[in-house]
Amino acid sequence: MMKEGYVRQVLTTNFDLLIETALEALGCRRATDFSVCSTDEQFRKISPTMKLPAILKIHGSADEQESIRITLSLVARQELSESRAHLLEHFMTSNGEDVLILGYSTGDHFDINPALSRLRSNKRIFFVDHRLGQRRITQLPKVFSRFHGCGICCHTGEVLGCLRKELNENLITLCNQHMAKIARESFPTKNWRSVIDEWANRFILPMRFFVIATILYALQRVNESRELYRQARELFVKFGDGLGIGSAMHQLANMRYDTTTKREL
Repeated sequence: MMKEGYVRQVLTTNFDLLIETALEALGCRRATDFSVCSTDEQFRKISPTMKLPAILKIHGSADEQESIRITLSLVARQELSESRAHLLEHFMTSNGEDVLILGYSTGDHFDINPALSRLRSNKRIFFVDHRLGQRRITQLPKVFSRFHGCGICCHTGEVLGCLRKELNENLITLCNQHMAKIARESFPTKNWRSVIDEWANRFILPMRFFVIATILYALQRVNESRELYRQARELFVKFGDGLGIGSAMHQLANMRYDTTTKREL
């Protein structure tokens, strides 16, 4: 995905060289096709106008011994340096691109999590909670409470496989189109709404309303979708779910200004 330019930046807490090695195995050349930032000096120069796809190694890199020494010193003091805090803020807040998080436990309490919990952003986050045999939408982990988005409880490979097929789509659009395609191809003789309702029974309210509304919107059933988003919002308000309220309001606002789907099918 980095090689094709669909992912411009990867932020990792790992200090191994696996991502660089994978890119080089695909014929990419460091400093020509991609860059690696792993030192405080490099972090201070991070900007939204970086030309090359970048691997941002916030805890240093195994081939930069000094970066590892600084990381160990900072972890011992349970803090981030100013330049590393700047890197994290840049990655999580600097532009409107969605963030996909894979393989992060959110279990540390010494540097990354405390810094994340202080950030506020309009970016959408999709947090993949790697599970086998379970597929459901969940709330974001508490550390991302100031961000929009959702958790995706499923096998990481399923998410990556889906992204490989439709790399030019953002994740929400991709999921919507994928579910609409399933509805069209798998149940051509059945009422779509009944199929969607049956599938969405796995979710508890008000998330069930929210998910059904999202699918119906992808199918251009705008009036039904709008009403379900409103019902979801009312229940989110009742339960005091601030993230849910914000997500429902965001979808309703998008529908209001979306001139491409005003005609009800």
